[in-house]
Amino acid sequence: MYEITQRTTDPYRAICYIVCTWSDGSRTSASGVVVGVNDVLTAMHVVYDASRGGWASQIAISPAADTKPFLVQPLGVFNDWGRLTARTADWDRDGDGLLTSAESQWDLAVIGLRTRIADVTGWVGTSSASASFSGEVVGYPSRGTGMMGERVFATASSRHGVFDVNASLGAGASGGPLLQTRSDGSISAVGVLSAGDDASSTYAALYGSGTWDWFERTLASNDDLIGGVSAPIFAADDFAATPQTAGVIAVGGSASGHLEKQGDVDWFKVLLAAGVYRFEVLGEGAGAGSLGDPLVTLMSSGGTALAHDDDSGAGLDASLVFTVYAAGVYYVAVSAPPLSPSSTTGTYAVRVASQAGGAFASGLIQGTAGNDTVASSALNERFDGGAGVDHWMLDGIRADYTVVNAGGAGWTVRDRVTGRDGQDMVLATERLVFSDRVLALDLQLGDAAGRAALLLGVAVGPQAVQNRPLVGAIVQYFDSGATLLQGAELLVSSGIMAQLAGGADHPAFVRHLFRNVVGALPSEQTTQELVRYLDAGVYTQASMFTALAELPLNQSHIGLVGLQQTGLEYVAV
Repeated sequence: MYEITQRTTDPYRAICYIVCTWSDGSRTSASGVVVGVNDVLTAMHVVYDASRGGWASQIAISPAADTKPFLVQPLGVFNDWGRLTARTADWDRDGDGLLTSAESQWDLAVIGLRTRIADVTGWVGTSSASASFSGEVVGYPSRGTGMMGERVFATASSRHGVFDVNASLGAGASGGPLLQTRSDGSISAVGVLSAGDDASSTYAALYGSGTWDWFERTLASNDDLIGGVSAPIFAADDFAATPQTAGVIAVGGSASGHLEKQGDVDWFKVLLAAGVYRFEVLGEGAGAGSLGDPLVTLMSSGGTALAHDDDSGAGLDASLVFTVYAAGVYYVAVSAPPLSPSSTTGTYAVRVASQAGGAFASGLIQGTAGNDTVASSALNERFDGGAGVDHWMLDGIRADYTVVNAGGAGWTVRDRVTGRDGQDMVLATERLVFSDRVLALDLQLGDAAGRAALLLGVAVGPQAVQNRPLVGAIVQYFDSGATLLQGAELLVSSGIMAQLAGGADHPAFVRHLFRNVVGALPSEQTTQELVRYLDAGVYTQASMFTALAELPLNQSHIGLVGLQQTGLEYVAV
């Protein structure tokens, strides 16, 4: 499983984080996908729960959202729904909440909005394809770090309208789409997550008997909620939520704006030097506008949320103090929080001011050419580890910190506990050491943690990167300087690979590696071909292991790009 960081690109900008509020006051979160001008496809059990009183009373839909360490909604929030359409009323026929394949095929619903969400998000095409394929699943699982994805193999059921998938995103991803890339390069949603366990999942498909007809009729009927698909609905937006925004603000200056509609987000470009700044959005609280409850978010030049504030200003106004370590272009995003008790549209003023203070009181801590271990302090520090395997030591548990990849500028590490570790910027640093675990940051192909992830993907499968003690053992082995080939030779010579594969013979070895890298067993022809290479001495088991480990397919299967953005957690052994 890997985090999708380019959330505002296609098709991910149409993937939605859904929060439902029920008649009993409880809230649940799930996933969905925009499939029409005002249509969001999800699972039926996302919006209907008999144990909570039936249909959800409120539904907030946030496309392209980031959910951790805090909720960021770059494309706004949409909660003006007008119709919920179920595939069938008795999808959970025995009422036990545990869905069989026969029940999952009916676990589909479409949320019809009164707003043209696709004007902001675009939409993902749909298909009633009924053949097995390799694709991608996407959603917002509670065990993830935001929008998460996984490369999978989807097996079409011959008995029911479902796809059986050889992986699981987990709870919270329900309603998220199963995506298929077609031969022409287009991407289609062919189903949504209905049920599963830790190892596999079932997706309600659009190819089930009568399902496609129901789906097309539902999308057509929802057009009346917006007066027909061509009807204009919103006033022109003053500032776009993209780097191409017309909004610009200078340090020490201010600008005015207007959230014209529910879910609107305005971005302002600002050029910042290293230092401490206050970012404020003044609305009704300060008497500077009509916006009742502003939210301010500071974004990196690449659109990554660095920090946010909701109510630290006057009334419900927003006020954020943030230390900038790397000079450059940033964006100040103005929006309103989801399900706000106050006005989410209106006028406002936004301003940026330089703050005096000890942002760089401790200056730069420069590492040596060897392996450095340096402890953080309550000061805001900058650490350049230099060469070697360098460790930045922190006092709290991982959950107490916000860690953001700032690209070439390094990593920002902010302690949410006041007066302990402050806010640090680390560069050329391989490990963040928390009191309960370690976060490996060295995940390029030639790095120790990068080699560990590749090896685990081939030897055990992509799920192995979630096994923190196992990851710890392998990372520490590669910290000694071992190559990927040496790691593979150790696994083979020790008999570990034979144990994992269920035998030391070449066919068992080939099938095991192929399944871990591709996600499915090889054909008999492919098995025989690879075995011939081993029999002829073209490859040893270790060298074939290494060749497969370095394939882009293995990198994709373990989510290496996502890990490079989030780091790889492990427990030291």
